[in-house]
Amino acid sequence: MNIIISTLNAKYIHTSLSIRYLKAYAQPEYDAQLAEYTIKDPIMNIVGDLYSKKPDVIGFSCYIWNIEETMKVVAMLKKINPELVIILGGPEVTYDVHDWLDQIPGADFIVIGEGEVTFKDLLSEIEGEHNYKKVSGIAYRQDGKKVIQPQNGKVDLKSLPSPYRLEEDRNEISKRVTYIETSRGCPFSCQFCLSSIEVGVRYFDREKIKEDIRYLMDNGARTIKFVDRTFNISRSYAMEMFRFLIDEHQPGVVFQFEITADIMRPEVIQFLNDHAPA
Repeated sequence: MNIIISTLNAKYIHTSLSIRYLKAYAQPEYDAQLAEYTIKDPIMNIVGDLYSKKPDVIGFSCYIWNIEETMKVVAMLKKINPELVIILGGPEVTYDVHDWLDQIPGADFIVIGEGEVTFKDLLSEIEGEHNYKKVSGIAYRQDGKKVIQPQNGKVDLKSLPSPYRLEEDRNEISKRVTYIETSRGCPFSCQFCLSSIEVGVRYFDREKIKEDIRYLMDNGARTIKFVDRTFNISRSYAMEMFRFLIDEHQPGVVFQFEITADIMRPEVIQFLNDHAPA
């Protein structure tokens, strides 16, 4: 089964962390190919390139910045090859899946919520017995009716393999922005933000994250952006990571964080002023 996991980034220098998680978790049973494009690429070029790879299954990671272009790509691919199985996932289609099934008739499945376990389970059923009732966290159509199966619990983040050490990325790390995730979820309930729907914050294994950061710096990463919703929600955790990054910092490497400023304690600000590079 030839599997491609794709997305349309906002710019060439961006990398998609989500599709790398999917590939890493699907291995070794499924060796998916990554295919990244940008929203500025001509739609025909994207469709032509994907078609040339002769896929049986394509998964697309959908966000607010790429959903319109992704819908066009899906429609064209399905017209060229109706047998192609198309899976959509990501925050833009995770909510209101009932409506997205109407809006994107070319999508065979929509993955709801965290995708790693669900995507692999779904691949197993596509390849095997097609018993999709066994897969939690998907939406699809059956006999003209919509079927929506909610996620069965959250992913154990400490069990996820590293998405930062894929062989095809080895020579690309220095050319693009590297995104890294040390937690999922958010404690706040801001009405404008999808993250408020998920309750609580869960953390990845700290030592594995540190090893991944060392690996990325040693292999040429220059801009590392943390995608945690609120990096400093736990002061002790933020301080531990700040100390680690300062101690291990390599010249020319820039770290970026999303923080909540009004909970920054004076001693944390003082510590950064005294010890962090400019």
